[in-house]
Amino acid sequence: RKRHMEHLRNNLVVDIAIRKYGVDNFSLNIIHIAEILDELNYFENETFDDGKLIYKIIDSSSVSVIGILPDATPAELRDLVIPSTVKNTVINDDDTTTEKTYTVSSIIDNCFKDRKDIYTVRLSGDNVAEKDFVIGNHAFDGCRMLNSFVVDSNVKIKKAGVYSFAET
Repeated sequence: RKRHMEHLRNNLVVDIAIRKYGVDNFSLNIIHIAEILDELNYFENETFDDGKLIYKIIDSSSVSVIGILPDATPAELRDLVIPSTVKNTVINDDDTTTEKTYTVSSIIDNCFKDRKDIYTVRLSGDNVAEKDFVIGNHAFDGCRMLNSFVVDSNVKIKKAGVYSFAET
């Protein structure tokens, strides 16, 4: 299975190189391959936090909000800001660090369901020209104290799932 996965990854690198650089298999050089491997190195499905919210990496440039850290205080949650971008620091094999910035593109289903400590939410558009945003099903369902939901002008709600704001 491991060998099969390595084979698939190698084929993916070659396919990307051909599309990106317009070259055939024999014209690929080590720089092309290194750049592509770097682009693929985004740890899809990995999670990280910013001290308050927990994020899941969706692809090489975007993350989804998947929850709140258990030790976040009610005061921190009272006026919740969903940032437009978030940074993740990764420790490399050689103990150096790499910082990657991701666009926050969605809130998953049931993310804040039944939270009684959220009063206001702001979807921030800071640091981005324009972005689409998806709010999952039941994301704020049961947040009875939620009385304000502000969306910055450069953020477009692409989809709000069913019952996103039920019982608020």
